[in-house]
Order: sequence, then structure tokens, then C-alpha cells
Amino acid sequence: MEAKRLGCICLLATLLSFTSPAAAQHRNGAAKAVGASSHTTATPVAMDADACFQSELQNHQVKIFRVRVAAQASTALDIHEHDYIVVSLADSAFKIKSEFNSLSVQMKAGEVQVLKGGWPQRLVNTTDAPLDLVEIEAVRGIDPEHPECGLAVAECRDGEFGEGFTFSTLFETRKIKLSRVDLSAGGVLPKHAHIESHVLIALADMKLSNQDADKDAENLQLKAGEIVWHEGPEEHTLTNAGDKDALILVVEFKE
Repeated sequence: MEAKRLGCICLLATLLSFTSPAAAQHRNGAAKAVGASSHTTATPVAMDADACFQSELQNHQVKIFRVRVAAQASTALDIHEHDYIVVSLADSAFKIKSEFNSLSVQMKAGEVQVLKGGWPQRLVNTTDAPLDLVEIEAVRGIDPEHPECGLAVAECRDGEFGEGFTFSTLFETRKIKLSRVDLSAGGVLPKHAHIESHVLIALADMKLSNQDADKDAENLQLKAGEIVWHEGPEEHTLTNAGDKDALILVVEFKE
């Protein structure tokens, strides 16, 4: 099932290498490398030490940050140790700058980019509106250069749909799988299994009922950008208990 038929978020796959001015690579028109930035002598800092980064979750598999940057402002030069996924919670335009390169990025609300880590980077908000992102760093890597589906290869086709729900895979590598769930008001994603741990990211305000096998239902009231961690393995059912559509990203960690 093709993700675009479900009205799913656009997946922007830009694999960045900041080792030289010529190293930024353009993928699927997602973002375009621009001229080299001026040399900076700023000392890189850990994201935890940057006021623009609010830690939402850190464990052996993932580091998740809510990133907020004021209009026409920038983050510090932050250490990005791992490959990461960026989710834009609103329409946004910003630059990712390293010591040698600058990459201009434009994203619609709910869109995703997959980026390479390993280099200190600075986010520069180029608009007159606040920048609001969720950044998901995979501690064990993403390996976006070798996708099984999505990104630069064939679309993923293992999704499913039913009355009140759609479930579609956006991309998958040997390390992670990114999917999107759309639940209409009262919609139910039937019982399904996760072999490994996974995290849910709310793309809109929502009320969910999470029913694990042999457990009482858990009621979740989430704001856009909030996350829920599920330790695997798990078998559960998700129900939209609200009166609006629930739009959810699911990142599964396969290793």
C-alpha cells in the first residue's frame, strides 16, 4: 500500500556529510546544500547543555529532544553523536550549519527528515515564527545509506488499513522502522505485535486508550510533540478516545 495514497507525511531523506564543503548530498529534492558557511571557532556542547534542547527521553536505545528555537535565532554548536530523525511540528524553514557547510531545509508540519550524525551542527531558524521540532537520535544508528524500503529506494508496501485507521511504513533499515498511524475519532488500530521496543510521537493533540494484552487499558492524553515509550516485546491495541483524528509516528528499534 503506497503511503502517498494515505495522505501520509512526506519523508525527506537527506544524508549529510559535513567533512568538507562538497560533501553535502541532495536526496529526492528534500533539501539543497548551499554555499559554505564561514569558519567558526565555537566550542561544541552537548545537547543537554543547550537551552534550545529539552530532553524528553534518554535510554540505551534512543535520545529524544524537543527543540525550540526563537524566530531568527539559533542553537549552540551542538554535538550530534548519532544518526537522527527530525520531525517538524509546524511549517518551518531553517539551516543546519557545520564548520564548513550550510544546508537549507524547509518542512511542512508533520514532515520528517533523516540525517547523519557524527558532526557538531547548529540549527538556525530563518523565519519570524518559532521553530518547533522533535529530534530522535538512535544510539545504535539508523544506517540510512542502506534502506530496505523508503528513502532512496522503493516505497514500503507493508501497511494496512481498515475502518477508522490506516497504518503505513514510511521507511525501514536493518536498525529501525518508521511508521505512521492515522486514527479517526473512535478509530481502533487492531491488536498488533512489536518484537522490539518502540516509541510513539504525537503529531496532534489526542486522547488514546492503549490496551496491552492481559492488562488494564491505559488512558493517554497527549499534546503534539509528546512521546510515549513502550518497552518490547509488546502486543497491544490502540483506540482514539478523542473527537479528532489522531496522527502518530511510531519508531521501532530493531537492534
